[in-house]
Amino acid sequence: MSLFCSSQEPERQKDNCEAPTLSERWLNYRVWGTLQQRLSSKEACEQMIEDLKREQDDLSPLYIDRERAENRIRGIETESVRLVRTLARTDDEGVIALLDRELKNLSKQREDIDDAAIAQS
Repeated sequence: MSLFCSSQEPERQKDNCEAPTLSERWLNYRVWGTLQQRLSSKEACEQMIEDLKREQDDLSPLYIDRERAENRIRGIETESVRLVRTLARTDDEGVIALLDRELKNLSKQREDIDDAAIAQS
């Protein structure tokens, strides 16, 4: 297998960038050789660990946001249970309509939290 710039494909009809074609064998040799060299150095491994720790620290706001979302979800679920219990004890159509509207509102809030979590993924 060989890797080359897409400009070298005739059907693309682009100007050829003149980049060299790389063989899979050469690329594997270069990548694995460099990786082996990096991993055999204690200092390089320690630096990689420090870099990973720093990246982990950069994620701390995401963990805080996640915790806030989980707390909000728990609050929504608690409020939903309270509303359902109140609905079960009443026959007043006005109260039922109000509680039903509140349940739908809480459900929408929960969907918004889920959608935001998916968008961040």
